[in-house]
Amino acid sequence: MKKVCHLISCLLKGDGPSNCILTQIAPRDGSEFQYSVWSLYQPPIHRNPQALLAGVGADYKVFKMSRSFLDLRVLFPLVQQLRAHRPTILHCHLVRANLYGRVAAKMAGIPVVVNTLHNIEEYMQGGGIIFGSVRRFEQMTARWVSKYVAVSEAVRQEAINCLHLPPDKIATILNAIDLVPYRCGSIDRSAVRAELGIQAEDVVVGSVGRLHRQKNYPFLIRMAKTIGAKLRNVRFVIIGDGEDRQSLERMIAHFGLQDSILLPGYRPDIPRVLGGFDIFVLPSSYEGLSIALMEAMAAGLPSIVTDVGGNAEAVVHAETGFVLLPGDEEGFTSSLETLLRNPDLRQSMGRAARERVVKLFDAERLTQEYVGLYQRLLEQSRR
Repeated sequence: MKKVCHLISCLLKGDGPSNCILTQIAPRDGSEFQYSVWSLYQPPIHRNPQALLAGVGADYKVFKMSRSFLDLRVLFPLVQQLRAHRPTILHCHLVRANLYGRVAAKMAGIPVVVNTLHNIEEYMQGGGIIFGSVRRFEQMTARWVSKYVAVSEAVRQEAINCLHLPPDKIATILNAIDLVPYRCGSIDRSAVRAELGIQAEDVVVGSVGRLHRQKNYPFLIRMAKTIGAKLRNVRFVIIGDGEDRQSLERMIAHFGLQDSILLPGYRPDIPRVLGGFDIFVLPSSYEGLSIALMEAMAAGLPSIVTDVGGNAEAVVHAETGFVLLPGDEEGFTSSLETLLRNPDLRQSMGRAARERVVKLFDAERLTQEYVGLYQRLLEQSRR
């Protein structure tokens, strides 16, 4: 059986790139691949994925890399483990694992290396010495990568434009999710709302994501202030945790929105929580192809998103939601107000969103595309 080792900066429960790995390696009859997952540094205890990996029969290993991007100490143990494990394919995710992984694979003699680009990340576009150095190292070592994979066509084009990758060096394999949790029909909407302290008559505008500047939640808080001056019984819920939590709490308090905006923190039961929402909003500054957005669509929610990354590849404007330019506060507020005042439109857009997810973003399609890619790369390496 062929071995595939997934290497990621940090594997986390409830994280988009991590969920993609877990979706891909879920057990399937007749699989020709055996999977292991390695994390460069330790996840927090409450988001440790070890039990999930044990459930799918995947070997799990954690290295002791620091949170510093430049920590060459991890390279030697990584090379050692690659030589001992001898995977047929090393599949790396996110910039840190992509760069360290390809160097270690070169030193260990691993024949096939895949790098997945999950985001239009800051280093691709940003100025300054650090980002410029990362881009130059990316370009210098790109020949050690058998194939890049972008999670959306927007990410692929950005990698071609900013990293100067040859177009035939990078493929697009759209993200996907496990749709089973959204098919059961057993979510108790009233129970979820009661847990969050939301009344039955409230209309809930929700988001799910890391509390980080990428998600641009201050924009959502300002929008909540504008909407609150016009409409009653609207509650905003942002599920997730992160380094920006305290600054967001201060902003909420400054606007006097403590009763209108809830920050419940990380939740492991996202399909259930989404069942208590009415509208999903994602005002991100940059994205790859948001797992949270696809989960919201699978839950039958209309979405309002920024036109960044693959958001416009998921949401069809005016059909499954609204796609607006970053920073268009007036457009976001107007679109949100339209949905808040029109429950029938919410329902029709939500149904269309669910149908689109089933058609384009099912996990089985993702697995088949990656298996096909692995097979082609192995055949090329033999030749």
